[in-house]
Amino acid sequence: MGKYQSNSARPVRQPEIDRTLTFTALTAAHGAELKQLIAIYQEAIDPSEQKTPAELEAMIADLRYHFIVCQSDGDVSGFSISFQPAGADFWLLEYMAVSSRSRSKGLGQATFFDAYRRGLARDASAVMLLEVDRPGGSTNPSNDTLARFRFYRRLGCRCVEGLDYILPLETGSTPPPMLLLTYCVPPLATISKARLKTWLSTVYSDVYAQSASDPDLKG
Repeated sequence: MGKYQSNSARPVRQPEIDRTLTFTALTAAHGAELKQLIAIYQEAIDPSEQKTPAELEAMIADLRYHFIVCQSDGDVSGFSISFQPAGADFWLLEYMAVSSRSRSKGLGQATFFDAYRRGLARDASAVMLLEVDRPGGSTNPSNDTLARFRFYRRLGCRCVEGLDYILPLETGSTPPPMLLLTYCVPPLATISKARLKTWLSTVYSDVYAQSASDPDLKG
């Protein structure tokens, strides 16, 4: 196959930022906020897809990573963690979650578009990538894969068709089957196989410390 087709999804109009919410970029000095972020992370992210707290603390010191917390009334209600390698034409929204007490209030959408706006500010031509559980692929009853997929589709994310994506993360258990989504305005219609392979090779080697010659990347 020469190209991968992204299926259609109409991007939603980006909302104005809710002025009652505060988005803050974290550094290693934000110990209290990072602790709250990790608590939401451990609650919301499927255990098979989690990195350890020590790994997260190391990531926040890496300039390629951007940790953003969404605060409401002074408490961390959600977060995004993005990875943007220098010189690449993409960036990865690696993790995003909202605390259970703050869901269904629009915080997820606000956090998504805050992350996207920050990605645009760093490189207006780069494509946002997202790793999302394939609907129905998880055996964890608390992991609502279909709702999560529908959430990102409503926001205008497109699924890269023809790709069986394996999350290259070693956690002691097998992550569920994944989909790779893209988001940019205007949306991509097609992605060349060579471009997609370059993206995946970078993610495998730089995000997950796996070999860029991993057999899962061949084809």
